[in-house]
This record gives sequence, C-alpha cells and structure tokens, in this order.
Amino acid sequence: MTLLRATAVVAAALLVAACGYRWTGAPGASGDLRVAVDPVEDRGDEPLFGAVLARALAREVVDRPGLRLARAGEGDVRVRATVLRVVEEGATYSAAGLQEYRIRAEVRVEILPGPSGRPWKGVVAADREFPAGATVEATQEAKEAALDLLARDLARAIARRAQWLVP
Repeated sequence: MTLLRATAVVAAALLVAACGYRWTGAPGASGDLRVAVDPVEDRGDEPLFGAVLARALAREVVDRPGLRLARAGEGDVRVRATVLRVVEEGATYSAAGLQEYRIRAEVRVEILPGPSGRPWKGVVAADREFPAGATVEATQEAKEAALDLLARDLARAIARRAQWLVP
C-alpha cells in the first residue's frame, strides 16, 4: 500500500467514525427513501474494512435511484452494520503453488424502518477472489481491489434490503 493511499484510507476511516454516513429524502413527494446509516462497527481482522464498507454504502446510495442520505434520527429507515469477520484463504492451487485467494466477509445488519415498515435483522455475506501476484506488493494491491469490490457487493445487498422493507 502506498503512503498516499494509506493516508487516504486512514482519513476516510476517521471521517466515517466521526460522523457516519446517512441517507436522506422523503418517500412522499419526491418518492425517495430517507435512510440514516450508523457508523459501521468493525469486529473483523481486516484493518479498516469497516471504513471501506461505510464508503461503499455512501457510494451505493448516491448511485441508487430512490435513496438519499439523511441525518441521524431523520431517516425513514435506520441501518446498523457490524463487520463480524473477514476471512482470507487459498482458493486455487497448481503445481507451481497458490494461484488465487478468496476473501469472504460477513456483516450483521439491522434495518429499522419507521412505524409503517417492518424491521429486518440478518447476516449478509459475500466473497471475492483475487490473484496471487508475482510480488507481495502485487498480491496486496489485488487484495485491496477485491476488498473494495466485496464492500460494494455488501453495500448493494444492504441497500436493496432497505428498499424492500418499506411499503
């Protein structure tokens, strides 16, 4: 990881921890669902994955029609996410050795809608593969890209669930 990238990740983590991302908009006139997202609690072993997931959640709501960020307490739906685990393992081997890794994340999610909706609690999981590089640095770069994609997959699943719960 380059120093610039590491600094950017740490800065994003501090920003996420300080204020949390929130979704907004009213499901009335505009038709948008206002969703407040608590800061992601990270109990996993992968450093800063909670911050990566929080950033992916914010990016998902920006890209998803019908959702908008809301301030805490002002959303139609409140989302709480806790990273339970992030596990990395060898996935593909050949005579030459390890060719590909698999990384899997499990996130406990609570979606608490207003009085007109129904709550949902469950675990959302996803996995991604990434190649073993020729160098440690190449493998680490591939892993970081896979973690970004993994966080996007999880954020997409969480946002879809939040939209389905509100009548």
